Amino acid sequence: MSEMTSPEASPRAAARWPRDGARRVLLAPSIICADWLQIGAEIRLLEEGGADLLHFDVIDGHFAPNLTLGPDLVRAARRISGLPFEAHLMVVEPEPLLGRFAEAGVQLITVHPEVCRDVVQVIRQIRRHGMRAGVALSPTTSPAVLDHILDQIDLVTVMTIVPGLGGQLLIPQMIPKIGDVRRHLGAHAERVLIAVDGQVSRECGPEMVRRGARVLICGTASVFGQGANVRDSLRAFRCDLETRLGVESDEPSTRH
Repeated sequence: MSEMTSPEASPRAAARWPRDGARRVLLAPSIICADWLQIGAEIRLLEEGGADLLHFDVIDGHFAPNLTLGPDLVRAARRISGLPFEAHLMVVEPEPLLGRFAEAGVQLITVHPEVCRDVVQVIRQIRRHGMRAGVALSPTTSPAVLDHILDQIDLVTVMTIVPGLGGQLLIPQMIPKIGDVRRHLGAHAERVLIAVDGQVSRECGPEMVRRGARVLICGTASVFGQGANVRDSLRAFRCDLETRLGVESDEPSTRH
């Protein structure tokens, strides 16, 4: 933790944030993929299905060519869910939005360092609002950007697709990058969670975990639009993941 206010001091800490050191793979359904006409019902089904946290993609139409979820929807979701919320801000200069998402009930905000005027100050501002801080690495962003903030972040998201664009195929070269990030974390690797975002599926999910991922952001390749309701799809994905991993889930691989 940094010198800023601890997230545990916030009322949002009542949402069950995963314990440090927990080995269980955490599943984070991406709400942008939900049926927006049934979003409340789907959030309840995801809770029943064992979701560990909910992931909200926020895109401003500038950093990526899309417009998506805002703090008002997050606030509405908080009224019906006790899960931890992560807001992934794919926006240029996210500073003005941080307080609004804190007030809406978010536990963790993830930003892209390449569009922050000063990523260190952004992280400090996130913490002053009582939230945890994450950094997302686009496919072209090197893990070296983490060097001066390793002791201040709680999560690193490895993007395995280009941010903000739907219907993409997974970029296979990004899977080894998960291991690169874990090695880059060094002594912080046990504390800082590695998440993977983009075409996480039954086929590639186990390898992502072996490389060091502890949070899988679940979209249309794993949970949504799978033919069953999202509760059953999420349960089936976790069951399949744990079966494929077996005892391997206890410790990330050291493979390169």
